[in-house]
Amino acid sequence: MCTLCKDKPASLQPVLSSCQVALKDGRYAWRHDSVLKTIAARLDITRRKKKKVKKNITFVNFVKAGESKDSTPEGFGILATATDWKFTADIQQRMSFPAEIAATSLRPDMVLWSQGTRQTVLLELTVPWEERMDEAHERKMAKYQQLVTDCQQLGWRTWCFTIEEGCRGFAGLTVWQALRTLGVEGAEGKKLFSEVYRQAEVSSQWI
Repeated sequence: MCTLCKDKPASLQPVLSSCQVALKDGRYAWRHDSVLKTIAARLDITRRKKKKVKKNITFVNFVKAGESKDSTPEGFGILATATDWKFTADIQQRMSFPAEIAATSLRPDMVLWSQGTRQTVLLELTVPWEERMDEAHERKMAKYQQLVTDCQQLGWRTWCFTIEEGCRGFAGLTVWQALRTLGVEGAEGKKLFSEVYRQAEVSSQWI
């Protein structure tokens, strides 16, 4: 039996994703924040890089059949469309949504915004049991749909990415799609992708 709750079999699923004692103790939140910090650190570095602003970029979320993996030039993503990106991450519930964008009590895990181009990117991370990734994705998209609409009505071009990193280290396709659309790709994207799934795997070992 689980040594924490003494109530369920000590198999991977209940231990890593549904133990109420681990949940109350903040163990799942700690794992989530560990993965979040890894992604946030890289995005903060990327948005600070000096770059020439590119206009009329077509964002590609995946590699089409017949194309090489390097067919989309590195840096051609949302972050390449402005030089004044600001960034905040909800580490240990210390963030409030930027008031200059919209008034809301919701706190996406990460927010990037450019006042000059009136663009904002919301990113919400979930670290679920892998078989529940689709469910987590749909739930989080529904949660932030109204906020996206509010931002758009206030004149902000808005993207919302809900990304799922499995608690056993398997990264959902949504992680790769979000990184590519933002412009974190090539060697930089592969490195972050590897760091993310390794962080999830290692963190789960300490649950």
